[in-house]
Amino acid sequence: MCLQLARRRLARSLGRQCSLTRRAKRLVLVSAALALLVGACGHKLVPEPGQHTVRIYPDEQSYQRLREIKNALKKQPGPFAGMVAGMGEQALSRELPIDTPVKIVSQDSVGAVVEVTSGPNKGVRGFVPIANLK
Repeated sequence: MCLQLARRRLARSLGRQCSLTRRAKRLVLVSAALALLVGACGHKLVPEPGQHTVRIYPDEQSYQRLREIKNALKKQPGPFAGMVAGMGEQALSRELPIDTPVKIVSQDSVGAVVEVTSGPNKGVRGFVPIANLK
């Protein structure tokens, strides 16, 4: 008799644990689905004031180097400094249209590595300054 009572209690407690486990699994699945939906909310590229396109760089180091070169050339007088900086920027970066949909791959305080999610440039991956993300 005592043995049967112990078995029933054990079966009940296991049943409760099983239902809790199912609830926990369901909760994890719903949470994961919501995270995917929230993560899927895309970002768009916005130009700096006075610009009509957004530049995307191969990586953050290229962006930093180009910025340093542009700052150094600004200190030197003459018409060739601006031309050299412009040529370097065109060689290192790629222009994308306004409101290009992107997915953020990684982000820091300077900018983000993004991947274009649709349009003619779909799949293009590169670094964009934080000011160019919406």
